[in-house]
Amino acid sequence: MTGGRTRIAPTPSGYLHRGNLVHFLIVDSVARRLGLDVHLRIDAFDSLRVRSDYIIDIFRALDALQVVWHTGPHGPEQVITPWDSIDWAGELLRASRSGLATYACRCSRKDRALGQTCTCQADGVTLVSGHSALRLDADRSGLDHSMHGTLLWGRDAMPSTHLASVITDRDCAITHVIRGADLADSSRVQRALAPFFDADSVTHATFIHHPLLVAEDGEKLSKSAGAGAQPVDLSPAMVAELRELASELARDC
Repeated sequence: MTGGRTRIAPTPSGYLHRGNLVHFLIVDSVARRLGLDVHLRIDAFDSLRVRSDYIIDIFRALDALQVVWHTGPHGPEQVITPWDSIDWAGELLRASRSGLATYACRCSRKDRALGQTCTCQADGVTLVSGHSALRLDADRSGLDHSMHGTLLWGRDAMPSTHLASVITDRDCAITHVIRGADLADSSRVQRALAPFFDADSVTHATFIHHPLLVAEDGEKLSKSAGAGAQPVDLSPAMVAELRELASELARDC
């Protein structure tokens, strides 16, 4: 390691879209400029959406873009699910002893998106796999109220993205997190959660947020919106175009 360590952490829940590829190139560019080692982490925690061809697509793209990483899997056959080796119950217990307050919640993502009032705390809902999730009680944790209700443990008995990021970034000694500007709020939440999990490296990490590559209508590219429905053409001409876009977006990083 020289100037620290960053990571590339794609989720194999769909084929990569151009925004993902530009992000890879920005991470590669910033890492080279700052002298950072790069860790590759395949975030294969959503087992219902992960497919082997999506994982293969990630390595195909990294190879075509000539992105360099120093640790992590170097081929699809080396990808493992990192969550299996983590004592999640132990992590949550340690955080609780450090003052992290939580509550069980049976509200669905749709309920919350519709703004329905959650009465789960008042109702004394208990945590039951498949029926309820674990959420952050920001007020009792001494955190900003805007973080209240942040998901920590899903109804599917899997860690939330916030929890998984804090723990894995801690365990991989990540010093620089390079993300799209749309994840600035996520960075704020994860930095706030980090002290409860003894994740000093996350608390003191440098967070760099770059502008996003957007669709022609100005909307964010996303797999869920169909941007990753098919593998991206990675011809030399396309790679050159992606490099130019990444250079433009990384100018102020």
